[in-house]
Amino acid sequence: MPALPQIRDQFITVPHSDLLARMILALPNLMITLCAFFAGWIIDRIGRRKLLISGLFLYVASGSLPFFLTSIYPILLCRLVFGIALASLMTTSTTLIADYFSGEQRNRLMGVQAGCMAFGAMAVLLLSGFCADISWRAPFLMYLCALCVIPLAFKYIHEPKRNETHPEKTFLFGRDTLKKTSPVYIVAYSSMVVFFILPAFLPFYIKESTFVDNKSVALVIACMSGVRGCIALLYGMSRRWIHFNSVFILIFTGMALGYGIIGFSEHYIQILIGALVCGAGLGFLLPNLTAWAMEYAPLEHRGKVIGGLTMSIYFGQFSSPLILSPLVSFCGMARSFIVLGCALLLFAGFFTVLNLKKIFKRNYTGFN
Repeated sequence: MPALPQIRDQFITVPHSDLLARMILALPNLMITLCAFFAGWIIDRIGRRKLLISGLFLYVASGSLPFFLTSIYPILLCRLVFGIALASLMTTSTTLIADYFSGEQRNRLMGVQAGCMAFGAMAVLLLSGFCADISWRAPFLMYLCALCVIPLAFKYIHEPKRNETHPEKTFLFGRDTLKKTSPVYIVAYSSMVVFFILPAFLPFYIKESTFVDNKSVALVIACMSGVRGCIALLYGMSRRWIHFNSVFILIFTGMALGYGIIGFSEHYIQILIGALVCGAGLGFLLPNLTAWAMEYAPLEHRGKVIGGLTMSIYFGQFSSPLILSPLVSFCGMARSFIVLGCALLLFAGFFTVLNLKKIFKRNYTGFN
């Protein structure tokens, strides 16, 4: 959020104003981590539509209210509530895609969803920078745009039919579902820890190594989001030919290549190229994780499975700076990108081994 320095300066007389200003960005991620699974349990229990529409109203109210506030502590409280709204919306919207569609249609819509998220992030980054030049309060008014979505949700979102089974009453899903989805959550968490060095540390790395202005830094992040969105739109097409395990090989190899380019870069244009390669690798990550989770999610547990995935993703993002800061302090930013690139190659190698084992098992079974 470009307005964070201005918010810090606005409340400079408040003790720990620098930390409190940063918490405006961090608190929603923390609340998504804490509430996403609970949101999944609610929609498995009472249905999707009610929580989605309630989450939209909460999103608009808690997102825009800081514009009118004059103290940083009520603003932080609004950001906590905003995180709860996000947890509800993200869990419910993804679950509804899984409810409404299946097979190739579902894969295509997962890619469209990830693409819209990436393009939205790019638009918010650019628009919030423009609004921040007007006032530190102005970016909060962007959340009022969601008012346009509420009538559409009332008209077009219907509760999926659930005739196959009864709504799930238990808080946790069964042992078999947990056994199948645990690897999804581990990969989601680990990949987010490694990925989040880009938004958390790349702007500082660009400034320190190239001495460019803030607009040039924002351009790198925005272009990366744009490429990520374009690639995500191709996810449904890619799944016609390759299994999600093979897609992970492409994802982690592409990200490793991008991290390597950034780590060895000496000029701004080289960092930009590395970021674009990272964006290309990241484009398939979220839809592929969701498709993997959906493959093992029975209808009665679907909301909780998606809630668990959302929790894993945002817990990885929240904890990433805490985990990577010692690495950056010890190795420096450039070498940290190289080290993490090597870790991503290990991820790609792991899924390559899984694929080879599956091919060998299939061929061996066919031979016998």
